[in-house]
Amino acid sequence: MKEITPFLKEIFDLLSRGNFISANSKVYRHRQLFNQIEEHFEEIFDYFGAIGFTLEAGNNYYYFSKEEANYILERKIETFYKYIDILAFFADFDNSFGEGYQFSMTDIEQKSKVDTNLQQQLFEVTRDISENSSYYERVSHLVRKMTKEGFFECEDEERRDYRVLSAYNYLQNIVKSIDIDYEEEEEEV
Repeated sequence: MKEITPFLKEIFDLLSRGNFISANSKVYRHRQLFNQIEEHFEEIFDYFGAIGFTLEAGNNYYYFSKEEANYILERKIETFYKYIDILAFFADFDNSFGEGYQFSMTDIEQKSKVDTNLQQQLFEVTRDISENSSYYERVSHLVRKMTKEGFFECEDEERRDYRVLSAYNYLQNIVKSIDIDYEEEEEEV
């Protein structure tokens, strides 16, 4: 346990705020934390389990989960329904959009200006900002949100280049499970 003790606070600080630790982060320290978790998963799992946090492993990422009341779970499910539209937007931008994908905000902005379907989707997923917002402002708002939530990482601020992190798989898996549940409900009706 001594070997991982110096990393525990940092791991807790990141994961307890709802962030992810992804293997493909450009931040060296995050990759170090990922490697420590990978090497000592059971010890770290037990350590945080004792204080009510469950360390979860995804496909090249880690996160915390907690047992929560039904009303909190319902609210989270509503939030994930919004991600269906966001993931659809990025998939329509480029069907290979996923873990490791590198993109420029300028490319998304330009394609949204000429593709009416993408344009409508962009306006839908950014309806929480002013109606008069430009394409740049809308794309920037969406990318900042996804970056803040740990799904994208800025590669080059000046060129506005980003990379999709491994944690994006988490969203895709959750959204797939929502789609499956929704289809099952419709079949029952």
